[in-house]
Amino acid sequence: TTTMAYVFYLSYFLLICENKAFAGLTLTYDGMNPVDSHIDVPLSYCNSDCICDKNQWEPVCGENGVTYISPCLAGCKSFRGDKKLMNIEFYDCSCVSGSGFQKGNHSARLGECPRDKCKTKYYFYITFQVIISFFTALGSTSLMLILIRSVQPELKSLGMGFHSLVVRTLGGILAPVYYGALIDRTCMKWSVTSCGARGACRLYNSRLFGMIYVGLSIALKTPILLLYVALIYVMKRKMKRNDNKILENGRK
Repeated sequence: TTTMAYVFYLSYFLLICENKAFAGLTLTYDGMNPVDSHIDVPLSYCNSDCICDKNQWEPVCGENGVTYISPCLAGCKSFRGDKKLMNIEFYDCSCVSGSGFQKGNHSARLGECPRDKCKTKYYFYITFQVIISFFTALGSTSLMLILIRSVQPELKSLGMGFHSLVVRTLGGILAPVYYGALIDRTCMKWSVTSCGARGACRLYNSRLFGMIYVGLSIALKTPILLLYVALIYVMKRKMKRNDNKILENGRK
């Protein structure tokens, strides 16, 4: 069961989503070429005349399918709608027109552009997660039985307590620390608090995030799987020796 869960977990690599099309962070402002992550949002020729706040986070989706961090950085000159109702549309956006998108009026609407392919992968992820949880639950029962049979009767309580301590210490206390530290490295745009300090992450490098999260999980699960194989081998040898002793005693 552990092997089956491990195989399904490997399939998560196929479900990692590509980065969002964010101008200035994952794509150039013309939406044609990928760029490396930046600490500060780079300006472009299409919004160089605008006096924009680089810390403003108000994503808009352009007609060209590219998301811009704010209407100002999209080079938008006018808008229509009610901000409270989240139905604002921005017009005459110079960065949208500069991307070679000829149709329409070079407008943008409030909010990020959707990612249909990633939504489909999410449904596969939920399905695989249910399967992995099922096989993991089946294996946990066998593991507990092996744990009880592997220690002397007077040490069973101590063995179960020590097992729980290790699982909660390495998995429940330390895991959020090293997972969080690695995930923070994938952040492409941090928010800024009113005091000027770094806040929450606005945008992650989706592909790098997935590779780190799944890769670290696989790196931790691989030695566990190998230890299970070694445990099964040792248990079989031990049971074989016990059977041989029983046969020898029976012959005597």
